Amino acid sequence: MNGTEVIADTGYASGTFNQTGGSHTVKQLILAHYAGDNAHFNLSGGTLTVNGDETVGNGYTASTGTFTQSGTSMHTITGTLYLAPNSGGQSAFNLQGGTLTVSGDEVLGRDPGSIGAFTQSGTSMHTVKGTLFISQNAGAQGTFTLQDGVLTANTVQLNPGGTFSQVGGAMIVTTFNQAGGAVYGGIDNRGTFNYSGGTFNGFLNSEGTVNFNADFTAVYGIQNYGLLVIPAGRTVTSGGNLINSGTLTLAGGTLVLSTDPSAVNFNNPTGTFNCDPAHAFHLGAAKFGNNGTLNLNGSLIDGTGILTNPTTLPRPRRDAAAKLVESDPLGL
Repeated sequence: MNGTEVIADTGYASGTFNQTGGSHTVKQLILAHYAGDNAHFNLSGGTLTVNGDETVGNGYTASTGTFTQSGTSMHTITGTLYLAPNSGGQSAFNLQGGTLTVSGDEVLGRDPGSIGAFTQSGTSMHTVKGTLFISQNAGAQGTFTLQDGVLTANTVQLNPGGTFSQVGGAMIVTTFNQAGGAVYGGIDNRGTFNYSGGTFNGFLNSEGTVNFNADFTAVYGIQNYGLLVIPAGRTVTSGGNLINSGTLTLAGGTLVLSTDPSAVNFNNPTGTFNCDPAHAFHLGAAKFGNNGTLNLNGSLIDGTGILTNPTTLPRPRRDAAAKLVESDPLGL
C-alpha cells in the first residue's frame, strides 16, 4: 500500500491490525484518527515500513492508540513517530522484541493534555536518529520506561511533565538534556548529560561529560568515569554512593556527600579529584576515601567528617573539626 493506512477512522470506532509476517509498506500510518477512536496494531513478525510519519493515538478527546511490537519483527519509520500528539489523546507503544528504527524524531506527548507512554523490554533494539522528546510541550505528559533491550538515540529531551525510567537494558545516547520532569532508576551517560531542572530520583552513572546548569541532587548517588565539573554557584548533592574513577573538579561549586553510614564516598585509583583553592571542600559529616589523585590546591577542608588518604598529602588547611587520616600522618 503506497497511501495512508488508518486503523479506526470514523470517531468512536474500534479497529485492530495483526501482522505476523510478510512485508508491509505504507506512506503514513495512523491509529485512532478521531475523537473516541480505539485502535490496536500488533506486529509480531515480518517487516513494517512507514515511508513518512507514524501516529499512535492521533485523535483528540478519548481517543486511544496502542502499538505492540514483539518477536523478530522489523519496523522502520522514515519520518517522525508520534504518540498522542493532540490534546486529549492517549497512546502506548510496547516494544517487547524486534527492531524499531525511527529516522526522524520520536515524540511522547506533544500538545497540552496529551498522554504518550513508551515501554521497551525484551531483546528489542530501538534507534532514534533524531530527538526523543518526552513531553514535548507544556501540559503534555510523556513517559519512557527502559526495562530491557538497547535504546540508541542522538538526543533525549526530557521536559516538564515527562518521566524517564531506566530499570534495565542499555542506553547509548549522544546527548541527554533534562530540562524538567523526573528521572527514576537512573541513567547511563555515555555522551553528554545536560541538567537544567527537574528531579533525579535515581543513580547517575556517567562515562562522558556532565554539565550542571542548576543545583542537582542524585537521590541514589553518582558514579563518574568521565568528566564532571561543579561550576561556581552550583550545588551537587549525592544521596548515595559517590564513586569517582574519572575527573571530578570543584570549580567554585559545592559537593554535598551522603552521611548515611552505608554510603561509600571514594576516589578510585584511576580517579582525579580537583579542589578549588578559592573555595572550601565541604566535607560536612561525611567520610571520604582517596586512593587516586587528590589535588587540594590549598583549599580549606571543613566539616566534622573524615578524609582518609593512604599516602601523604600536602599540608591542607582545615577547620578544627575536620579529621585527616593517613598511613603517614601529618600530626594535624
